[in-house]
Amino acid sequence: MKAQILGLINFATGGRNYGRQHDVMIMTVVLAFGVVAWTQWVHASVLEVHHESSGGRLFHLVRDGSLTLLPAFLAVVGGLSIAARLARRRSTRDTLVPNSVAIAALFGVLLVPLVAAHSVVDGVLGGDGGLGTIRTPPGAGYLVAGAGGLESATGFWGQLGHGARDALVAMPVALVLVLVTSSVIAWRVLEREGVIRASTSTTSPGSPVVAAVATSGITKRELLTYSGGGAAALALSSTGLIVLSTRQAHAAEASPATPWLSENIELFMNDGIINMIEGVPVYFWGWGFRSGGVDESEALNTPGPVLWTHHGDTITLQISNNLSEDHSFFIEGVVDSGVIAPGATREVSFPAPSPGTYLYQDGLNRPVNRTLGLNGVLIVVPSDGSLVAHPDLDSEYWTFVTQWVWIFNEIDPDYNARAQAGLPIDPDEFVRNFLPRYFTLNGRMGSVASHEESAPETVIHAQLDHAALIRVVNAGVAMHAPHFHGNHVFPLVHNAVVPDTIMWKDTLRLMPEDRIDVFLPYAIPPNAVHFPPPEEGSAFLRELHQREMEGRWPMHCHVEMSQIAAGGLYPQGLLTDWKMEL
Repeated sequence: MKAQILGLINFATGGRNYGRQHDVMIMTVVLAFGVVAWTQWVHASVLEVHHESSGGRLFHLVRDGSLTLLPAFLAVVGGLSIAARLARRRSTRDTLVPNSVAIAALFGVLLVPLVAAHSVVDGVLGGDGGLGTIRTPPGAGYLVAGAGGLESATGFWGQLGHGARDALVAMPVALVLVLVTSSVIAWRVLEREGVIRASTSTTSPGSPVVAAVATSGITKRELLTYSGGGAAALALSSTGLIVLSTRQAHAAEASPATPWLSENIELFMNDGIINMIEGVPVYFWGWGFRSGGVDESEALNTPGPVLWTHHGDTITLQISNNLSEDHSFFIEGVVDSGVIAPGATREVSFPAPSPGTYLYQDGLNRPVNRTLGLNGVLIVVPSDGSLVAHPDLDSEYWTFVTQWVWIFNEIDPDYNARAQAGLPIDPDEFVRNFLPRYFTLNGRMGSVASHEESAPETVIHAQLDHAALIRVVNAGVAMHAPHFHGNHVFPLVHNAVVPDTIMWKDTLRLMPEDRIDVFLPYAIPPNAVHFPPPEEGSAFLRELHQREMEGRWPMHCHVEMSQIAAGGLYPQGLLTDWKMEL
């Protein structure tokens, strides 16, 4: 085997004797394991989609690095061969930079099929690694993109795109690794043999890597310049590529209303005016990332921002009360900040509870303050990044691809006006006399909540068989009954508890403060005759509607009064759509 490898090296370098063949092996090992370590860091620290223990990361580094040794070796010998032949054709001498560029470019090309085939390798060896498909959930957002975008790409072109993306991220660091390794090897040999510039020796240095440096008459300063230039190229190129990668895999991350709790978060209790669907202004309390009224960006969210974290992480929040009465930050059974006086700030720190969906709210004067806008959702995902709603669920059956948050609420403008006037509101009287005129889903209603353009975090969309998890939360005081058309759903977790029997339903029962994690299978509708439609029919419909085909079905509440707004506007209440991209 050694003879075949040496013969391949000899062929690749145009027949030159390697003398120190292990230089190629050193470069191969550095290239393979260096690039894998880099991609793992990108996914864990930049995309925030790869969370494992130190032992797990070391295992994946060794495993993926070992799998990458062959393409790294082929890239080294192939890149040297390409550079040597181009140099002879152009009657120029081998140089360090062309060799390195050729190796890095070829390595990037060889990585594409390796990354694309990573899911197959995982099926044989087990686990997910740092080079290919990432098994952890989102960085942030209502739509979890850790399993979306290129990370969950399927089919030939999807996997090819995923491989090309990761290869582009890897190529800049591959170039730097080759430049630095070649420079170190070359300088060590040249310094030992006394070949620094314009050597008078008639014997070519042993390694073609060294020969590239020796024949070019490079100085120590030039070696350092090349290495520094490579590092700068890495910093600039990879930054752009990472931004592209993050934008594709974490489309929701740009929204300031959906932070991943990787560091301390400041939340402000603010107030302001929000216009209802027919234009009527209504006063609200709510949460923001800065002080100020509703006209200021990030100042008022009702419901509050969805907060994401991992089980076992420590959550630290700075809560500031900008309102004129006492309030608090409260999660049932998890944390209670106690009274936060007007103008005061309170730090709240607590360990993330077991995986699930949690309603955070103002714990004072319940349910008044919660219903007037001081509510939101905390999502705790499993520490191992598995895409299941709860550790007690079988991942073989209940693994999802995307996940969404639906928060229901109701509005009685009379009580909002009393809060604006600073009048006290008795919670018992509030529950008895509450007369809702508006019913909201994620703060929107009716036609606004049913279109992707106005409610991208609410209208669920995915491909056939790409199951979605919907975390449904009732922050109001009325009972709701969300009803799904097109597919039946499976309620998997009810108030952080997995039921003994998981039923197939089309309508749920959601009491105040209930949280139900619902599995939408994205299966072919049971009453569909042809689904997806035959190609001839699809082509006709695409031409007729001037758009790609999709299946689209409503979700609406079966409590009839919730389907109207302002006492009679129908259907402008608690409803939205879910669609299947064909």
